[in-house]
Amino acid sequence: MQHGWLLVALSLVALLGAAVGQGLYLQNALRWLEQPFVGAAFTPDLSVEDVHSFSDDEWALHAAGVLPGDRVVGAVALNGQREALGDLANEWAEEDRLANLYAVLEDAELGDQLTLIVLPAEADSALPSCEAGMQDRVQSGARCVELTLQEVPPLDFALHFGLGYLAALGVLVLGGFVMWRRRESQAAQFFGLGSSALSLLISGRLDMMTRYDLLPVWVGAAIVFSAAIFSLALMFPYDLGVVRRVPNLRYAPLVVGALLLGIALWLVDARFTLTLLGLPLVALAVITLVAVMLWRRQYSSSPIVREQVSLAALGTTVGFALLLIWLGVAVLSGGQFINELTPVVQVTPILFSLSLAYAILQYRLMETDRIIPEFVVYNILGALLIGGYFLFSVGLSALAIEGLETTNPILIALTVGAVVLLFAPARTALRAAVDRAMFRQRRDYQQRREDFTRRVSDAVSLEEIFAAVVDELNETVVPKEVFLFAYDNRVGAYAPLPDPKARKVRTDITFRPDGGLAKFLVQEQPTLYLEPGQPLPIAVVRDRSQLAVLNTPLLLRLQGRKRMNGILCVGARRSGEAYTYEDLRYIESVAGQVAVAVERAQFVDDLEHRVRIQDVLSQVSNALNFAIDFDTLLELIFTQTTRIIDADHFYIVLRDSITNELYYSFYSVGDDRLYSIEGTRWQMGRDLISEVARNQNAMLVDHFRMSKPGATPQHAQHARPLRLGWAFRFPPTPQNVVCWV
Repeated sequence: MQHGWLLVALSLVALLGAAVGQGLYLQNALRWLEQPFVGAAFTPDLSVEDVHSFSDDEWALHAAGVLPGDRVVGAVALNGQREALGDLANEWAEEDRLANLYAVLEDAELGDQLTLIVLPAEADSALPSCEAGMQDRVQSGARCVELTLQEVPPLDFALHFGLGYLAALGVLVLGGFVMWRRRESQAAQFFGLGSSALSLLISGRLDMMTRYDLLPVWVGAAIVFSAAIFSLALMFPYDLGVVRRVPNLRYAPLVVGALLLGIALWLVDARFTLTLLGLPLVALAVITLVAVMLWRRQYSSSPIVREQVSLAALGTTVGFALLLIWLGVAVLSGGQFINELTPVVQVTPILFSLSLAYAILQYRLMETDRIIPEFVVYNILGALLIGGYFLFSVGLSALAIEGLETTNPILIALTVGAVVLLFAPARTALRAAVDRAMFRQRRDYQQRREDFTRRVSDAVSLEEIFAAVVDELNETVVPKEVFLFAYDNRVGAYAPLPDPKARKVRTDITFRPDGGLAKFLVQEQPTLYLEPGQPLPIAVVRDRSQLAVLNTPLLLRLQGRKRMNGILCVGARRSGEAYTYEDLRYIESVAGQVAVAVERAQFVDDLEHRVRIQDVLSQVSNALNFAIDFDTLLELIFTQTTRIIDADHFYIVLRDSITNELYYSFYSVGDDRLYSIEGTRWQMGRDLISEVARNQNAMLVDHFRMSKPGATPQHAQHARPLRLGWAFRFPPTPQNVVCWV
């Protein structure tokens, strides 16, 4: 992308800016911890928020009877002296209330008595003519409240700031790690940008209920996070069609976010209005991401993409569900927060970061289809348990049964006993119902899988295994082509097996163990699904010509205990329909069974091959103990070698040390020995056989053949490559001997 460098730079700046912001938030938090605590959390206009203490001691302002929504509009006296406050002993202008309160606290000490002017939430204005030291004197709605300045309870500091701050640092570090590991991925860059902003959102909670010094930073972080999430929804794990047509569209949320941030910071005067721009944007972005991920999951047939979007949707839901509930309750109730959820909503977003990071890194894909049903089942059971307990207790109360309240130990014991007895059957029944609703096709494939396992376990040779695979896939997903490449020790590559019906190999393509496809399947993912319109993974690009010839979109690893033993290639469906996720899961399970059978067949084949080699060596050794003529020796070499190597062409070439010429002493094509060609001579040159004779080293030559029987190697150098061949030499003798197979 032409603007890719700009996104990298923006992500790095965001990471560094977030690190600086974390330092500023920590500094403000420690400053708030050290100064006297007035005993409440405030909005920017000093309205008391519905935030309470987590310790046993009630906060001072709440203990004095001040309710959420009441406003602190001024101060009267410090330690009973109006003069101690100086010019601040008066009603404060709305835009100066927050600054004036903290100016008072800067000069105060722990244990001081501070008298504040408090206006009830329903009052329109204050007439603060309260006398110093007077309490609870109502005058046009305003009253003076005297309180003792305390220190911040350590538990409250830990839960309102410390826990969330640690989670924010974790999110920031995770964003930097993903960017470092996948620095070339734009998804990782957007994730790093979003993680930087999310870390500031989490750790800024304390500042957003106390000093509001970093309010622009918090609002900016909310906008940047929302923009990054919208961009991720457009291009993770792959670009939407509209983004592929207009690549710069992925940056549109960032441009809109920049404009919105400028409007918020320069055109909006009320700081409290700025606060309302942040969380609604975050909620909208999160809901959009979950909706897009679920849509991709429904219509994507790639198992990799399906796992990625499932994990992203699940992590986002779990990470932000409580935050959305927390916000919803606050909006519907007019600002009343669920105090117990305050520390929780600061920690759960790290689950979002972990799940999305795992999906981007793709170290090992998780079975989200096993996680999601469990998540649904336990949430339903939890809701039924809570609802049932509530209805049961309400019913008992309605019947006026004395002593059976919700806190009654007998009722709790009966409920726990019923849960223990009914939980396992209810879970089993509910899980079965969820499976039937979500995975009907999977249940249909289960019986097929069991039948195939029994059939393939009876197969002995690779040909029988391949035939079983072809029959099974033709009866289920009906692909156009099926190829099975098994590792061949004799050529050191993954070679195709003959077609079970045609009894011949339908392609001359081979895959080397050090090739791009083999390395990708071994090191990165066990399945490669080539979706239309999607680019090849970088590791597989060098094998693109071979993959284009095969034209099989699905390639699966056949993993053995120590190495990859083969590759199963499955073509597109004959009907033209795309593979569904359940189809791909079924094919992967078939590949798993085939991998075990192939390893068993290769082990048997290798053992038989070793026995044949030992038998050949034994027979050659016994024959050499008797005096035999030279031609019989050549026949013996040919007969015993072809028992080990299935060769269509077999030549033995001798070198005349006097004339420095090479000539055929034995020439066989198939089972026919061509005596007319034997004795053909040529000068040593740059052909392969001359190279073997000259260097006296074995050579494995890919794709080589003679142009015609009897042609000298010089004439074959430019022949069209088709076959594999081994060239090796016999131990040094007065005449060098070269054998070509």
